[in-house]
Amino acid sequence: VLKNSPIKFHTFHHTGAWKNKEKASKVKKMIEVKKKVSWLIPSFLKIQIDAFRGEINYFFNLVKILYRNHNKDLITIIDRYSYDRYVRWVNLKKPLFQRFGAILVCYLLKKPTKCFILTDDPERIYGRKKIMPVWEIKLHLLKLKSLCTFMKVNFEIIDLRNIDQYSLRDLIIKEIIEEKKNFIIDSGLKG
Repeated sequence: VLKNSPIKFHTFHHTGAWKNKEKASKVKKMIEVKKKVSWLIPSFLKIQIDAFRGEINYFFNLVKILYRNHNKDLITIIDRYSYDRYVRWVNLKKPLFQRFGAILVCYLLKKPTKCFILTDDPERIYGRKKIMPVWEIKLHLLKLKSLCTFMKVNFEIIDLRNIDQYSLRDLIIKEIIEEKKNFIIDSGLKG
């Protein structure tokens, strides 16, 4: 939907941008080394350490993408961000170190210039995705708004019940242009 917009951007969905076969093969090689020392560490601690390591990997991978896009003068549009991730881990009662790592990432990562929290009727969201139960969707939206307020993030709530995808696209592009006028491709659009 955003392809014909007058802005230079790179978009990706959360962690999908860095999943590849090369990393999977590296993980397989590391498993053998882990088995040799794994009996020294209690399993509850291994879970905590692995969870924290996952958050740190998320941070470094996201920083690489943000840095690369910044150097190319691209706006980065991310479907979800560290705030969304942290709220999900809290709701799912993930290991303590994982939640700690996720909130640490929220503090360390650059705040988004603009955040759009897209809301809808929780039943409709569940009907489309079935990733979270309805109770978690409701809780997720509330906690996400609270966290963005606490982190002093510039965010806007958009209710999807009142807007179609093309109007949503136009609204988001307009907001991005207002924030970053120097990223507009067509110089005739500058105002």
